[in-house]
Amino acid sequence: MAEEVGVRCPRCGFGQDTDGDGHCAWCHNRSDEEAAVMKSFSESPDAPDSISVPMRRKSGVELIAEERGRQITSEGWSESHDDTHTNGELARAGLSYLDTARKQILGASPEHAMLRSDFWPNEWGTSWWKPVDDPARQTAALPSHIVRNIVKGCSLLAAEIDRLQRKGTA
Repeated sequence: MAEEVGVRCPRCGFGQDTDGDGHCAWCHNRSDEEAAVMKSFSESPDAPDSISVPMRRKSGVELIAEERGRQITSEGWSESHDDTHTNGELARAGLSYLDTARKQILGASPEHAMLRSDFWPNEWGTSWWKPVDDPARQTAALPSHIVRNIVKGCSLLAAEIDRLQRKGTA
């Protein structure tokens, strides 16, 4: 799979940062030296305006870790914040996203699949319920709305595991 790019990656000079992590898919597993060589090539007068670069599909573990990092840095859900959820809210929220993904996999109508699950923590209200329901919102970095819901659910479960481990109950 290749991605045609036109916006230059700040690290290598060619790729496009499609997921906001500061580098393109080509750079993801490349050393600084490899990226520097590509950057120097991109700055030469003979460099093309764009190139096709091979896309490496991220593993599920990588996607979950990135989402957990986003929750911490972008949403501000710190360990101390997570530690206030002592009634399984993180696990219940994670199960809600997984239940939505399950319904989507089974072909449920969007209206049915997007219904807030009975698992959802009532004390969180509906404004935090944000499953992805639009296949048109797919990106090259994340090819499926179903995968996105699974990633969200698993990252919340990871937060619950971390909370329990900090508490010393796991």
